[in-house]
Amino acid sequence: QPLLISRSTLGLIGVLLNIYALDHMVLSDADTLMKLNPFWTILLCFIFLHEKVRKYQISAMIVAILGMLLIVKPEFSSSFIPALIGLLSGIFAASAYTCVRALSTREAPYTIVFYFSLFSVIVLIPFSIVTFEPMSKLQVLYLFGAGLSAAVGQIGITLAYSFAAAKDISIFTYASIIFTAIFGFILFGETPDLLSTIGYIVIISASYYMFEKARRESNTQQN
Repeated sequence: QPLLISRSTLGLIGVLLNIYALDHMVLSDADTLMKLNPFWTILLCFIFLHEKVRKYQISAMIVAILGMLLIVKPEFSSSFIPALIGLLSGIFAASAYTCVRALSTREAPYTIVFYFSLFSVIVLIPFSIVTFEPMSKLQVLYLFGAGLSAAVGQIGITLAYSFAAAKDISIFTYASIIFTAIFGFILFGETPDLLSTIGYIVIISASYYMFEKARRESNTQQN
């Protein structure tokens, strides 16, 4: 129960922070900051679960953080606070996934997802009642689509972290950066600046490097 509650609390905070970042940043920027969570997950799994961290993973994490700085652009401007919140959303998500990793031998993936969903609904009901405003049919459709997509994504990521170590699956989460950049441009006319684009490339490259090193190491051990 403590682990399930911790996973749900950390995950809900991460989701709320990510929604704020999505609402105040370029879509692909916010998504990329969230996609740093595999690096934070490796670090947290090392600290709390004592999973071994390789030298190449440390190198990749340092490079990814440098890429993150290109996106955040740490200066005290109007865009700094949303960027910082976007960064924190990834850290909270990583904390939640660390709990998922610890729960993987004790609970079924669907139990973890159901518990998180039910916990989130119960916690958010009072806030939803206080701030409720009538929605149009199109907004209801958008809300349904967001909920369905999030549910499928949660099940997928929970299954992934249950069956494999974070280092083995992190690269696959970065495909969404490409899709969010495309959707952001087509639907909202958003174009990332040059530094952010370089940051995307740096973070994806670091992830690919880490994934390839892990794959080669695994193949060597099997042989």
